[in-house]
Amino acid sequence: MNLEPGIHKLTFPEYLALDAVNASRLADFRRSPAACRLRMTEPDEPTRAMVLGTAVHAALFESERFGDIFAPYEHDGRTKEGKSERADMDARGVIGLPMADYRDALAMAQSLYTHPRVRRLLETATGAEQSAVWTEPRKARLCKARRDLVGPGWIADLKTTSDLDRFSPWAVTDLGYYRQAAWYAWGAEVLASPIEHFFFPVVANSAPFESALFRLGEESLAAGRKEMDRLLAAYLRCEDGGSWPRHVPGLLSADASGQRLKEIEET
Repeated sequence: MNLEPGIHKLTFPEYLALDAVNASRLADFRRSPAACRLRMTEPDEPTRAMVLGTAVHAALFESERFGDIFAPYEHDGRTKEGKSERADMDARGVIGLPMADYRDALAMAQSLYTHPRVRRLLETATGAEQSAVWTEPRKARLCKARRDLVGPGWIADLKTTSDLDRFSPWAVTDLGYYRQAAWYAWGAEVLASPIEHFFFPVVANSAPFESALFRLGEESLAAGRKEMDRLLAAYLRCEDGGSWPRHVPGLLSADASGQRLKEIEET
């Protein structure tokens, strides 16, 4: 599937089928070119956390269709009733969730919807779940990004977390959210709709499902842009040469965390 550069309304399967570089692919490439190639040819099965996150997206952005996309399991899948229940869901084309996850997804979406700052974003948004498609200048390679929420001068990307207190800076750093944000911002710039702010509406995935809104700092956004530029250039070299090595080039530094070193220094 190929599309012209621009903003498109695609289903998630259509977006996945689009042959274009995205932030997730470059995150895999950051591990190693071989890891990236493996994920491209043999996609991982969605984890429970990923499916739950998708359900929260649907409950928040497509609330009127949520019941047509997801349905709760009421019986154990090993029982006759459970097998029949799952067969019925397959026939209807809905995604089954354990009852607890179904309820949690709705509760998480409700927490976000009632958060005053997140609610303001939802009210002022000009688009939701948009697929941005653009070409990078070096090789004219198609690039893409799935944007959760877009408004005047901003983009927002919904995240779920097991620990809201550790979202910033730990999750932002460890999960590369600052790089992902920079990728989205770059796409908006190429498509002549630059942004000033990047937001993360975040909700905890366990009761009482606290939620918060974070704005990514300018320094982190700039750092993410530098990293993504470097990763994309290296990715394109591998793609052009058809070589996807397993090793990580260069000599890496092994250090204790800065926090640990500081603790030792102060004792």
